[in-house]
Amino acid sequence: MNIKFKIATKNDSLYNLIKLLEDCKNDSKSQAIAYSMDFSLKDFYSLSVENEKLNFLSFYYDKKIKTQQKNINNFLIRLNNMVKKNIFDIENKFKNIFGEVVKDIEVTGLLWPSMICPYNLKTNEFMVHYYDGVKKEKCMQTVLHEITHIFWWKYIDKLFKNEPENQKRHAPNISWLISELVVDSILNENDFKKYLETEYVAYKKFYKIEINNVNVMEHLRNLYKDNKFDNFIKKTYDYVKNNENIFALYMYNEPKTHTYKTNNNEITNIL
Repeated sequence: MNIKFKIATKNDSLYNLIKLLEDCKNDSKSQAIAYSMDFSLKDFYSLSVENEKLNFLSFYYDKKIKTQQKNINNFLIRLNNMVKKNIFDIENKFKNIFGEVVKDIEVTGLLWPSMICPYNLKTNEFMVHYYDGVKKEKCMQTVLHEITHIFWWKYIDKLFKNEPENQKRHAPNISWLISELVVDSILNENDFKKYLETEYVAYKKFYKIEINNVNVMEHLRNLYKDNKFDNFIKKTYDYVKNNENIFALYMYNEPKTHTYKTNNNEITNIL
């Protein structure tokens, strides 16, 4: 296993930004992109021609990179040094979880100006924000979160061969949701804590969900501690699918009200 970082090309950044903004229209991800790059979503979505969208994003990309170039270069050096110093520890921890999936894989983090971090399972690349002014621990938390996704999906492909459902890796669907939920158990129950800024390594909304008066994330951590990894995965799939009507409230509507009841199950405090 190897981890390296470089600055994403402008073309790759613009392509990924347009794709994300089209896929995530009117949700929190598009808002985060606009916030981190200082542009108006209303102005972007008023454009209908792709070249106009490219020119629009290109202007804000150039502006952001120009003002932050020194920070980006410093962050790149810092990230590569941090990983070089800790690569054997990180590799061993991931090997203990995912086994042979980790062997001989080179993972590349591409620095870009957006706070949203997509990943590519074909190239083993993920995008990471350069975190101007943020604690250094925060960057490693994001890096480990995204690397966990890459190894998770490779392991899932091996575990559930020829099952179409597991190819549905994008929101909103159950397989995507599970991939985001399990990051918490994997990182917090395998002594990654020295690299984490906080124990809340998954979406913060997940930590507020309760089903039958049991916190969802605590339940999954207990499943992780009490089962071998393959059994943990299968039981997590069963748990989420059995409560799909509840989790759907998060996936499709991102609700902000406090309590829902469905089929005698209760979900509370989604913020």
